[in-house]
Amino acid sequence: ISFRDPYLFELPVGLNVNGYQWNRYYYDWREQRSGGRFGLGKQFGIQSYADVAFRVEDVSISGFKYPAPAALLDVAGHTTLSTFRASYRIDTRDNPFLPSAGAYYETAIEQAVGTYIFTKGTVEGRKYFTTGSRPDGSGKRVLTVRGFFGATSRDTPIYERFYAGNLNSLRGFQFRGVGPFVMTVNTGGVMEALTSVRSEERRV
Repeated sequence: ISFRDPYLFELPVGLNVNGYQWNRYYYDWREQRSGGRFGLGKQFGIQSYADVAFRVEDVSISGFKYPAPAALLDVAGHTTLSTFRASYRIDTRDNPFLPSAGAYYETAIEQAVGTYIFTKGTVEGRKYFTTGSRPDGSGKRVLTVRGFFGATSRDTPIYERFYAGNLNSLRGFQFRGVGPFVMTVNTGGVMEALTSVRSEERRV
């Protein structure tokens, strides 16, 4: 459930409120989250945006096999996750859904309190180039260059660490198939650096 007001009290400030509950069945455990997010943001010009957000969740971890790594046993049952996040992004893409030119950059810092106290920072950038098209202008060939870097404290719980693998992360590996494994369980990393170059031709 979500609610958004782009002009709170007729001011150039956006309000975002979300409430949610979901279950995910990973290969090594089952994860259930119930919580919400409250955010305030402001747009600067037409290409940059900054926001601050507060998130609180009840996280339930179950369904794993014994013996299990200490990082997984530590989060077994219910834990509380509360974070404050500040982010700033610049978006010059010509289309937010199928971009063929421009770029997108975002940097964010997140501080967690509650059951676990940790700090997480991320930087991401994507640049788009049109390298050709059909004579009528359709069927654009788009080259995308992407980079991502993230780091977090060593006290970060396993469900908030970094994982890689799958189509939108690291091709050629299964979902969450890349990371430090302990007792055959991917326990996630405290640092991640990814870069990719992708070329595609669109039908329209």
